[in-house]
Amino acid sequence: MPDALLCRAELAIQEARKLRDERDALDLNGELIRTECRRALLASYMVRTEVRGYQEDKEQGRQLATGAD
Repeated sequence: MPDALLCRAELAIQEARKLRDERDALDLNGELIRTECRRALLASYMVRTEVRGYQEDKEQGRQLATGAD
């Protein structure tokens, strides 16, 4: 009887290890996804800032060309 109990305990330990490894892999994958999302948001912000600056420069150029300030 103790041998059967020992086998069940070893199986439970192996399953727990497997589940922990899967959880760790999912955590790592989630962190990679969050990092990529942050990079995409930063890139988007940078592009929007550049476009806004270009538009402001273009508008200032129009104002300077017409003499309005």
